[in-house]
Amino acid sequence: MIIALTKTNEYIQAGDNKAQLLKNLICPSCGKRVFLKKGESKIPHFSHHPKEACKVFTEGETREHLEGKLALYNFFKKKGYKVKLEAYLKNLKQRPDILIESKKKIVIEYQCSPIPIEKVIERTNSYKASGYKVIWILGNNLKPGPRITDLQKSFIRVHPVFSFYIMHYSAKNQSLQILSHIQKSYGKKWHYNSLTVELSYLIELVEESTTKEVIPDTDKLFF
Repeated sequence: MIIALTKTNEYIQAGDNKAQLLKNLICPSCGKRVFLKKGESKIPHFSHHPKEACKVFTEGETREHLEGKLALYNFFKKKGYKVKLEAYLKNLKQRPDILIESKKKIVIEYQCSPIPIEKVIERTNSYKASGYKVIWILGNNLKPGPRITDLQKSFIRVHPVFSFYIMHYSAKNQSLQILSHIQKSYGKKWHYNSLTVELSYLIELVEESTTKEVIPDTDKLFF
């Protein structure tokens, strides 16, 4: 995780120069102790002490995930949005990567590792039931290839221009891709267009957040 609480109950980022000087830092979710970790293989981040596991934060975040959510956070912050990194939603017991408060409350989940389909559906429905719109963005390990798995199908959404689409962000290349017009031919081959767009495209999704989100029944559409 990138955010921790100081003993004066203030948030601090792991990349802040003051973070390495502070002691008694705690996890904003569980209140247990955390410490700063730095190294060549990962960007600065906080980790729980041994035997003090947290139910909300999981240890072992990849460099891609840490860099990606920080890049997305910084992008929206520079654009003047009211945005929070790793904000804890107590009523949902969930900590989305990015929380934006614009015309509507929006969460962005940067998913870099495999996750049970049931959790994708559960999180999406939980966010929606509490008045949040969720935008899923996939990392490199979940980017569709020649075929699309059932897990990747669960991230498909519908857009008036892109039809059935998935979003992918490469933290390494700092590039956002729209995999649009996803369809499966009678020959059982998957087809889609790949379009690299500016991060500013996400602003369009945020500003259009008052429109109804359409989540297709992929079991019926892609047989």
